[in-house]
Amino acid sequence: MELLSAKNVKSFNSIRQDEGLGMIEFFRSSSGETVNATKRIFQFASSMTCRSAFGKVFKEQDELILLVKKVSRLTEGFDVADIFPSLKFLHVLCGMKGKIMDVHHELNVILENIINEHKNNGELGGEGLVAALLRVMKEGGHQFPITNDNIKAIIFDIFAAGTETSSATIDWTMVEMMRNPNVLSKAQEEVRNAFKGKETFDENDVEELKYLKPMLIAAEIVCYNGSDIVFSPYGDYWRQMRKICIMELLSAKNVKSFNSIRQDEVLGMIEFFRSSSGETVNATKRIFQFASSMTCRSAFGKVFKEKDEFIQVVKKVSHIMEGFDVADLFPSLKFLHVLCGMKSRIMDVHHELDVILEKIINEHKNNGELGGEGLVAALIEVMKEGGL
Repeated sequence: MELLSAKNVKSFNSIRQDEGLGMIEFFRSSSGETVNATKRIFQFASSMTCRSAFGKVFKEQDELILLVKKVSRLTEGFDVADIFPSLKFLHVLCGMKGKIMDVHHELNVILENIINEHKNNGELGGEGLVAALLRVMKEGGHQFPITNDNIKAIIFDIFAAGTETSSATIDWTMVEMMRNPNVLSKAQEEVRNAFKGKETFDENDVEELKYLKPMLIAAEIVCYNGSDIVFSPYGDYWRQMRKICIMELLSAKNVKSFNSIRQDEVLGMIEFFRSSSGETVNATKRIFQFASSMTCRSAFGKVFKEKDEFIQVVKKVSHIMEGFDVADLFPSLKFLHVLCGMKSRIMDVHHELDVILEKIINEHKNNGELGGEGLVAALIEVMKEGGL
């Protein structure tokens, strides 16, 4: 609602456009020279994140980036002390705790400087996520008060997620396109046609680049051509679905209304294990039943008769999407989907899934449960109201 609302994210359009144009100009002016693309892409991602988070590029940016990299390496590594958390002496023997404390101290100094700079310069009403967090802290009235430490933790999350992951994805994509000249040629042709005669571009233009938005064949079919929120391309539709999820489906009030369902299912599982004392039970199966039953009741308002069949189909979908399909690596070679046999399997599973989901929706409509409980009832209500 405060940091990553559609309005706030949209307000950073000019930053993204400015940094994108800056990177393009760098590569254009470096024509014929050898450049470190990985480094420049990382600079692009970090600078864009800095300006979005802090309202500007600050002087300790490079130092903060190095510290974020250090933290990433420490958290990615193996530490035997994490396997035995109760054996406190292992943290000392392994030396990991000392290294983490050193990095944390350096990180804390920089983040504290950033917060103090915003406070001292009176930038509480300024741009950037830090300014927004400071406003929230100043206004107060929250169940859990916002402190400097909370803000520092969020800043670190934003910086770690917005630099390393974004730059690595762009870098990997560029490498793969260079390894596949045909793919690169098609991507270049699409970009040139889309921006022909234009000196600048905006995010609406990027929406037109269909070839650069390939989708896994399983996700395309099972998720109704990206009509969900997970696999739909970023754009107006995705923003609308995100808004519906936040405001209608997963609002604090709605999630709280499922408390009785969670409590009932937990008590049922506890009673099952209590009554099975001394017997051999399949705990994995019972825990899965608990999770699926709780999800069904939250989504559909009750446990419906096709529940077990639905769960089995969902498992099938998961297995297919987890598996490797060579056709996903070459989306333009349509014959591979037929040769590999994956598409027909996905279509069969999708048909089974579609029949069950259609029954659930029709049952809610026919029984007049538009105002009832559950996420399906809420979605049907949104559909009925329209105006999106």
